Amino acid sequence: MARRCQVTGKKPGYGSKISHAHNVTKRRFLPNLKKKKYWVAEENRSVTLTVSTHGIKVIDKLGIASVLRDMRKRGEKLRYGSPKKDSAAVAAKHARAAVAETAA
Repeated sequence: MARRCQVTGKKPGYGSKISHAHNVTKRRFLPNLKKKKYWVAEENRSVTLTVSTHGIKVIDKLGIASVLRDMRKRGEKLRYGSPKKDSAAVAAKHARAAVAETAA
């Protein structure tokens, strides 16, 4: 998996490590990435994102629905959790099944 924020697009920076004797070697500055799960009420399911700490602040400010809309426009791949079942819909389904069994 690439070390890249799905919201802001932050990726590793490159530079030099300089010792006390001024020996120069290459190094990478990695972004502070976290794997975070968000609940999307409009879709009735969760989504797991790899975001930088700045990306978390952007989501807090704009809202997860707005950020997901922008990510879909860019073609970003999203990992969804399974949708939660509405208890009223499940009860209605069981009631219909019971009526169908008694009718048959």
